[in-house]
Amino acid sequence: MKFLIIKTEALGDVLRTTSILSGLKKRYPGSHITWLTAPNAIDLILHHPLINKILTVDIKNTKSVEQVFCTLNLTSWDQIFSFEENNYLGRIVNKLIRNKRNDPILYGVYCDYNDRLRYTTNSSKWFDMSLISKYSINKANQLKNENTQSYNEIFAKMIGIEKGKPELFIPETEIRKAHSFYNDNNLEAFQPIIGLNTSAGNRWKSKRLSEECTAGLAHKLRINLNNVLFLLLGGKSEENYNKRIKSLLKNDVDFVDSGVHRPLLEFAAIIQLLDLLIVSDTLALHIAIALDVPVVSFFSPTSANEIELYGNGEKVISHSNDYCSYRPNTDNSSITPERLVEASYNVLRYQPKDTMINLN
Repeated sequence: MKFLIIKTEALGDVLRTTSILSGLKKRYPGSHITWLTAPNAIDLILHHPLINKILTVDIKNTKSVEQVFCTLNLTSWDQIFSFEENNYLGRIVNKLIRNKRNDPILYGVYCDYNDRLRYTTNSSKWFDMSLISKYSINKANQLKNENTQSYNEIFAKMIGIEKGKPELFIPETEIRKAHSFYNDNNLEAFQPIIGLNTSAGNRWKSKRLSEECTAGLAHKLRINLNNVLFLLLGGKSEENYNKRIKSLLKNDVDFVDSGVHRPLLEFAAIIQLLDLLIVSDTLALHIAIALDVPVVSFFSPTSANEIELYGNGEKVISHSNDYCSYRPNTDNSSITPERLVEASYNVLRYQPKDTMINLN
């Protein structure tokens, strides 16, 4: 059987969608899986042994869209998993279905004859909560807030496969680079090493902690974790954010800035060596989950229930009324350093001796 997976954005979502691969291969032994993704996401799936072929498309480039359709149209697909809410890709799906003598089973998004994004009934559990929901945005947000199932669980049930876990495969070259980085900065002299990836780009500003809150968190953890070292992590959009944190930490806390311009898989290899990652709902979280790195993750505008930590971490969830409303300006003031410290101790299995610290 020939399967097509369409998932191109965002990077964290691409990675967590790999959770369906093991279930597909287990239910359909010998199946051939092609994955269509964006050029900047290819490294997340490039080395996955269960993917037989990877195609890329630049949806902003008409020629790229046309070329990838011509390539896809050469194959008679048995099942198509269309998980991107995008008109260009929806049109491709529509054409693939209309042009095939043997109609594939479709899960997910397509364009109708009026070029409007629609989704199949078998995928309504997920897309009823999305921006293309057949309901109002308020109803979609309500469904999102009431949902108790993880992304992985929803998609497994939708497809009719065994629930899997996201997986990321890092080549040895990138692993060696990460070890060299640790050696060059003498990180082995510290225990534990805690990664801080507390920003989340510019789109969802309320996903992230303030720089002051992150610095305060490091200072509070430093009180009882005498030999702790903090590793500042992030992407290009976090450059100024991390500079501000460094200025607030000054000489009071041991830290190393990992830089914000590392290749994706080298970044992942550095995360793999952490004892704990404190992270917002962003790509670094999904990398840590895929690599079984212990995490403390915090949630304000997005749903904590959709993220499964597989018993390898704790979630700190906003107490505000607008939690899980997918608003860019949700109130995340209840995600305090004290709550994050307590969760970090729980994950590290550390019992603080200093009873004067208020963890409430």
